[in-house]
Amino acid sequence: MSPLRAAQRCPAGSLAPTPVGASKALRPSLRSLTALRVITCSFFRHVPSRSKRMAAAVLAVVFLTGCGPNFHPGDAAVVNGQAIRANQVDDLVLAACDYSAQNRVSQNGTLPTQSTANLRLAITQALIQFQLIDQVAHQQGLSVSDARIAQLMGGSPIPSGVSGQHRQLLAQFLRDSAKAQLQQAVIGAHLHHPNITTDAKVSKTDIPLATQYLNKFFAKQSVIVDPGFGKWTGTKLVPSSGSLSYPVSTTPQPGQSTPDLQSLPASQVCG
Repeated sequence: MSPLRAAQRCPAGSLAPTPVGASKALRPSLRSLTALRVITCSFFRHVPSRSKRMAAAVLAVVFLTGCGPNFHPGDAAVVNGQAIRANQVDDLVLAACDYSAQNRVSQNGTLPTQSTANLRLAITQALIQFQLIDQVAHQQGLSVSDARIAQLMGGSPIPSGVSGQHRQLLAQFLRDSAKAQLQQAVIGAHLHHPNITTDAKVSKTDIPLATQYLNKFFAKQSVIVDPGFGKWTGTKLVPSSGSLSYPVSTTPQPGQSTPDLQSLPASQVCG
């Protein structure tokens, strides 16, 4: 069972290091949405072709994502056939809230607050981009070393008060982030100096050199995102506000823009 069922809120007075998103408790309509997709995909396999066309016209206004064979209930996103699970994102949001709470304590409560919806959005985007950057590096035969990854991670220590499971999740996320940054640097350096294929001689100044190339690559890839987690623009994830998949409500829905943080309940705020 996901820890979000037992702990439906981030601790009051916590702050996440990077904006990201909301927990399962904050997306009441997501389970019904994914269940409806499964029913619809099954329906399309059994109705006559002419009826299919009519049904498709009606259902087009309901769904933002299709019945692709690689997209399943419980997926937050599918990147070139590789799934990012919803519970992976949710668990990282809880871990980030724990991280934030500990940082806030260490700063005597002076750090600002942010919504868990923003946290969730940023974490999902990061996980998508990590996969895409890794695919570019492998396609071009580029590599980064564990030693450089560890060195880069050293600049982002995890507070001692963060719990064991959350510590493990954050450590892996920070490792993946450091790896992606180094890969970007190697890609940027390789574009200008094809003989460079490792991180031995790269620096952070090489990262911007890869931006244009990576944006073009991202835009050509298959990235399917559940609207509860946001909308993929081709290069980044943005809130999917106004989606017909969610009812109009005074409660901020996952992936949607949130109002003033002071108006949000404690369960939707980190910090």
